[in-house]
Formats: sequence, C-alpha cells, structure tokens
Amino acid sequence: MRLAMVAKSEVAEVKKSEELHSQLQASNEDMVETLATVQNLKIDLRDSEKAGSEAQAMFGESQQQLDMVKAIAERLSFKHLKLLDSLSLKSSELEESKAQVKSLEEVVKKLQASKLFQNVDSDQLPKKSQYISVIRGRELRCALRKAEIK
Repeated sequence: MRLAMVAKSEVAEVKKSEELHSQLQASNEDMVETLATVQNLKIDLRDSEKAGSEAQAMFGESQQQLDMVKAIAERLSFKHLKLLDSLSLKSSELEESKAQVKSLEEVVKKLQASKLFQNVDSDQLPKKSQYISVIRGRELRCALRKAEIK
C-alpha cells in the first residue's frame, strides 16, 4: 500500500512536473515573442528618431531659405519703390520740359509775328526750338534709362 501511495505520489509529481514544464515552455515562448516585439519597437523608435532629426534639419534649412527669400523680396520691393519715385520724378521733369518748350515756341511765334528777328530767317526759328526740344528729350530719355537701370 505504501508502495502504491509512493507510486501515486510520484505519478502526481511527474504530472505536476510536466504541467510546470509545459507552462515554463509557454512562458519562454511568450518571452521570446515579447523580446522580439521589444526589439522591433526599439528599431521603430530609432527610425522615428532619425526621421524626426531629418525633418528638423529640413525644417531649419527651409526656414533659412524662407528668410533669404523674404530679405530678397524686401530689397526688390525697396528698389521697386525707388525706381517708381525716380520714374515719377523724370516724368515730371519731362512734362515740365514739354511745357517750357511749348512756352518757348509761343515766344518764338510772337517774336516772329512782331518781326523783331528781321535778320534771322523765319524758317530757322521753329527748327531751333525743335532742336532744343529734341536735345532736352534725349537728355530726359537718357536720365530715365539710368533710373530704370538703377
């Protein structure tokens, strides 16, 4: 009887041992899976950190480029305003010159009419005023071109 009890006890121990061994093997498989998952998460984390660093570097570079473009746009805007001012000034000067030429032409016509220029051929007077007007026009065009170049 004792032998039967010892045998039963040993069978129970073996069964219990097999169950524990089976649980231990399942736990080992779970740990291997968990370890693989942790390794994959570490790789994903490194990849994410690398991508984050690259994105940060690209953002910094883009910000620098944006700042450069803004500075260039400001300079161009300033130059544009200066050119517009210069053009306006030259346009005013041109209009003023036209008015002066017109006034001089009127004076010439009055002088011709009053015959004060008896020694001067009357055909030469309009040519002289036209010549003055052409020279002044050329000077203004030249100044306007210089302003546009600036």
